[in-house]
Amino acid sequence: MRGPRISYPHAVLHVINRFVDRHPFFQEPKDYKHFLEIYFEVAKSFGMLNYAYCLMPNHFHFVLETPSGEISKFLQRFLTKAAKSLNFRKDRTGHLFQGRSKTLIVQTERYFSTVIAYVLMNPVRAGLSRDVFSYPWSSIREMLRNDTSRLDRGELWEHLFGHRFNEENPLDSIFEARKWLKELDSEMNQKEFDQGHRGGFLANTDFRKKVLEQLERRHRDGVKKGRRKGDRRKILWTWEGMNRAAKEAIEQGGMVDTGWRSKEKAIQQICWFLAHDRACWTWDQIRKKESMFGEPLSKCSVAIYRLKKNRKKMEIVELAENILVNQGLESNNVEE
Repeated sequence: MRGPRISYPHAVLHVINRFVDRHPFFQEPKDYKHFLEIYFEVAKSFGMLNYAYCLMPNHFHFVLETPSGEISKFLQRFLTKAAKSLNFRKDRTGHLFQGRSKTLIVQTERYFSTVIAYVLMNPVRAGLSRDVFSYPWSSIREMLRNDTSRLDRGELWEHLFGHRFNEENPLDSIFEARKWLKELDSEMNQKEFDQGHRGGFLANTDFRKKVLEQLERRHRDGVKKGRRKGDRRKILWTWEGMNRAAKEAIEQGGMVDTGWRSKEKAIQQICWFLAHDRACWTWDQIRKKESMFGEPLSKCSVAIYRLKKNRKKMEIVELAENILVNQGLESNNVEE
């Protein structure tokens, strides 16, 4: 299962999602307009700062800043509302979006202009527009308009040009942005984006490490605060030792009200849990030990997920873990 999104207060994010089966659900101008109205309505309620957007026929891009860090709640509310509304307009039911939205944390000091250019040049790369100024469903017009805009141009200009948008004399700022946009090179922008894009980030290595350390997903200075399995010390329990501990725990705790169908199934699932969740075995190591190749990988993970939800089962698991620790049932080598 995927873990929680990486986010924090005032994170700048590039949000991307597609319609299911890459179907072009944006077909008429009113479809685009309605989707944007929903976006800005929900974004306002969450206090989002809006920097750029581009709606393509079968997918969309947004660049925004989340003062609260609640990007998951925002996306859930926005996309749920958008799906219900578009489904009603199209007289359809079921999922509208391909899956969970992709969110990239943007290092504003280095890659902010890269991500803004990347989003605005999407129609050009796709052959839908001859230049960034011609496509009607990107934020270009919001960016360059002489009157009020739904974009947060003060912060946008500050990130792009080092100073805020000139509200008193907007033509100066608009001229500055037009000049920057005319000088954009599609190939160079794609290269810069690809170089900075790694995992859930558009950033350099030092920035990624710093964010992950602050969110306690990496070690720092030898302090073990990581939440990733790869950050944990590998406990050198043998499969035979875990099996014996599981049997002993069942004998001591009993199987009443646990929901396990048989003692053999209970022992098997306790071993899976101890190996994967405590000793940091991979699923492939467990499948190899159990001779389960050919069976779906989800068989183990779903069983462990259900086990964690069952208080009585977890009591037996904890008993087995204590037996392992107290008896020192470890080997000298990690099993492969």
